Amino acid sequence: MDDEENISVSQDNFVSITVLIFPLSEPFRQWALRIEIRLPILYPHKAPEVYMKTSIRHPNIDENGNIWCSFLKTPSNWEVVPLHSIPFQVAQLMGTSDQNYIVDAVEMGSLYETNFTEYNCKMKEMVIRHGIPRPEGCITANYAQEDARRLERVLHFICQFDGCTNQCAGNHGPVVTLCFKVHRYRGRQCEKCGRVSHPGDRPYDFQCKLCSHIYCGDCCFL
Repeated sequence: MDDEENISVSQDNFVSITVLIFPLSEPFRQWALRIEIRLPILYPHKAPEVYMKTSIRHPNIDENGNIWCSFLKTPSNWEVVPLHSIPFQVAQLMGTSDQNYIVDAVEMGSLYETNFTEYNCKMKEMVIRHGIPRPEGCITANYAQEDARRLERVLHFICQFDGCTNQCAGNHGPVVTLCFKVHRYRGRQCEKCGRVSHPGDRPYDFQCKLCSHIYCGDCCFL
């Protein structure tokens, strides 16, 4: 969501991105949770850290809110891991538990294993108390996907032509024009999905300044 998305640069030299996630499992279906993704200065050569900002407890969330799971702690090369997959993975984690990274073993981890009914009751209490009501008309899967795509759009433009290395990362204002030429409503056809732009369409079409191939905005952001 535009009004919930926040991007800032910390004095500790990492980029902080705050977004909402929409778990599909109970007791989260009516609620959204806020997470913070911290990209270190060496990203993608160094893994991001992800924090739960909504006040809930979970077997894979430590006392500082740091989220621990195989997806976040295992990849050694984040150049091949899509950043937009982080909200999806964390949303899925909320409905389960990664047994390889239990950091709240005394209470939530133990309840998850021995008394799942009580675990769900405790989780529901926390979510009702601290969760964020989902926007009216929010369709869980589609809305989560759109929110994740916005996150990816902020960070990466990637040419889809095989062998072309043109991409840029960072705040895409004037920077985009250095890498891609923007075509607005010119009736051009995307060379990946075949979409033809028409007046009123968004996103615009982008022509790679390195290889000159044209792709629609949806494809460039993938």
